[in-house]
Amino acid sequence: TFTGDQTFNGSLDMNGGEVILDTDGDTSITADTDDRIDFKTGGTDRMKINSNGSVGIGTETTTGDLNISPAVGSYTTIQMTSGGTSTGNIIYFGDSGDADYSSITSFGSGAGENGRIRFIAGTKESLNILNDGTVTVTDGDLKIGTSGHGIDFSATSTSGQGSMTSELLDVYEEGTFSPAAGDY
Repeated sequence: TFTGDQTFNGSLDMNGGEVILDTDGDTSITADTDDRIDFKTGGTDRMKINSNGSVGIGTETTTGDLNISPAVGSYTTIQMTSGGTSTGNIIYFGDSGDADYSSITSFGSGAGENGRIRFIAGTKESLNILNDGTVTVTDGDLKIGTSGHGIDFSATSTSGQGSMTSELLDVYEEGTFSPAAGDY
């Protein structure tokens, strides 16, 4: 038992012990013989760092590098808040050769981007979603990958302004169209 400030030069070997961080003993860091570091608050295990480097928050089992599991009936929440309204948040996806090969950017409310979320695939901006619901494919084609599906236009008419027999575009022709003078 130590009281007051302590200074150690060199190593402190706890030999699998527990560092208790509060007076009632229910908040601690332990490193047992399982080669794992456990973080506990309020007497409950909250986070674990396994010997392979994987991190588990709210879970005993890690199947990936980071596993988050809230209490039953709760949403898993990851919140990123930028340092100001004129900036935003970026999530990068990459590999060992290119750490920021693809990304998702959410622009801040004061960034002049109309609440835009930008998707970059590889090195090209490919998709944007605005806060008014507008979705723009900025480079590439919009492909519907399953037979029998298409684009639904059912929300395009106002009551009393025409009618459509089919509101689903599910059959179309590919190719080019070159209109000539007089074609109509």
